[in-house]
Amino acid sequence: MEVPATALLLSGLAPALEEAARAAAAEICPAALVCRDPSALTGTDFAVLRLLPAETEEVPALAIGTITFLCPIPAASTAADVRALLRAGWRGLELALENASYEGTLRSLGRRMAHDLRTPLGSALTLGQLLQEITPAAQTDVQGFLASIVRSAERLRELIDKMSFFAKSAIDPLELTPVALGEVVPTVQARVALLAQRKSARISGPPSWPSVLGNAPALETLWRHLLTNALEHGGDAPQIELDWRAEPNGWIRCFVRDRGAGLGEQRIYPFERLHAVTNTRGLGLSVVRRIVDQHGGSCAVADRPEGGAEISFTLRAA
Repeated sequence: MEVPATALLLSGLAPALEEAARAAAAEICPAALVCRDPSALTGTDFAVLRLLPAETEEVPALAIGTITFLCPIPAASTAADVRALLRAGWRGLELALENASYEGTLRSLGRRMAHDLRTPLGSALTLGQLLQEITPAAQTDVQGFLASIVRSAERLRELIDKMSFFAKSAIDPLELTPVALGEVVPTVQARVALLAQRKSARISGPPSWPSVLGNAPALETLWRHLLTNALEHGGDAPQIELDWRAEPNGWIRCFVRDRGAGLGEQRIYPFERLHAVTNTRGLGLSVVRRIVDQHGGSCAVADRPEGGAEISFTLRAA
């Protein structure tokens, strides 16, 4: 992100307060453009600290400035008060600029992960799969090496997708609209059908699904992680149960249950452990929690008495 020019906009201050503000600005932010009229800020990309009377009830929006930070000045302020308020306001503007810079970096990181890393990795994965096909099955040692290469590439691709999601979701709010889970869940089940077949898994669900207030692509990502997690950790020939129920105050709770080994100690922090290399579930479930948080819901996890894990989350009914 290119650092914009900075400006101090004095909006409707009494003459004595304006004079104090100009004197303080010469000391605190000497490089900033100081003006009364917003039209003086046209033609340049400005970050604006706007000083205005604290008694102002409605603050008209400015058509300028990538970032605008308000600094209310009470009518009874002394010159020392104005200086202190201006210093605090200026620091607030600096922090807002830093935050915008970090957001730009995260957006760039998300794009690079999504494209610059996935493209060469996709080529390597395709080559590995091609070598698997043309290598005679009798060469078991070579087939074993190739299978390990392909599995590693697939896991790296999944990791890139997840980290790209984290980078982008940290700054871009989701647009929520009515979403039919009866369309989302079958779509995701079709996408994991090959893995389910390879695992000899059975996935059962309710006869119908409700509609929720959500973001369809994000909810597809959520269900994909949950189903993949259940298939990978649901034991031999996983038996996965999907379900939902209506809860008070307009919420829907969805369930994913498996009959694997359960979460054990991980039930305490299944959604937080991003960095522990021994935690095989952590990153995918952290993606789940991030998506549910963005929808305003909550997540829960429990070991089932008959064995296995139950992961649930809430979404607002549409």
